[in-house]
Amino acid sequence: MNNENVKLLRDMIKIDLGIGIIMFFIICLFSSLINGIMYFGGILISLLNFILSVYITLNFLEYNKRNKYTPIITFFKIAIIIIIAIPFIKSITLMFFYMFGFISHYILLIINCIKNIKNRKGSV
Repeated sequence: MNNENVKLLRDMIKIDLGIGIIMFFIICLFSSLINGIMYFGGILISLLNFILSVYITLNFLEYNKRNKYTPIITFFKIAIIIIIAIPFIKSITLMFFYMFGFISHYILLIINCIKNIKNRKGSV
């Protein structure tokens, strides 16, 4: 992986874990421990999914290979996310906090990318 990809991964890990822990404590303070755990679990699952996606994409692009297993891997990633959420499907509150954590990773990713574009130097 090149330096820019490693920097993006490191930034996202720091931001997700930092915001995730802060939000975990805020949710635990105002709601309950299980809701905080669900939020943090959602953001961790989303972060792991992102790391896996970056690794798979860069691995197959780096070697200029067209891999026939990429759609199968994507299906399994989606299936794992759904399987993790199934036990909590009867509780709308738990599902809400899980999805809120999962979606907040992508919101943080967009904010991080916008921040990096604004701080970019040179002509692009």
